[in-house]
Amino acid sequence: MARFKLDTDVEILGTLWTVQISTEEDEPRLKDCDGFTDKTTHVISIQDMPDDCSLGNPLEYVKKVIRHEVIHAFMFESGLAENWEHKEMGQEELTVDWMAIQFPKIQNVIEQIYAELEESRK
Repeated sequence: MARFKLDTDVEILGTLWTVQISTEEDEPRLKDCDGFTDKTTHVISIQDMPDDCSLGNPLEYVKKVIRHEVIHAFMFESGLAENWEHKEMGQEELTVDWMAIQFPKIQNVIEQIYAELEESRK
């Protein structure tokens, strides 16, 4: 039984991308991963969490995977993905993970600063 449902279109640097949550049965490429970004079809596919998963908060994990894959899409659309050095440890994956993990914190700081800016204008 599906835990999460998502099938939406978003614009990433001027290109329409589909973001969906799927099962391995619906999307076989999810067999060995929690999500992937297909630059050829502009589809981001996230693995649905089964009811018996061992995660304490599967929604937060799904959000993290979504952020990770969206960062990949931004890298593809900006041309960075093709020009990134791939070392044994996967430098791109390290950078994408850092961005995906830190983005909510960065966003909170920016929103706080913007709120203070707006307040100062009153």
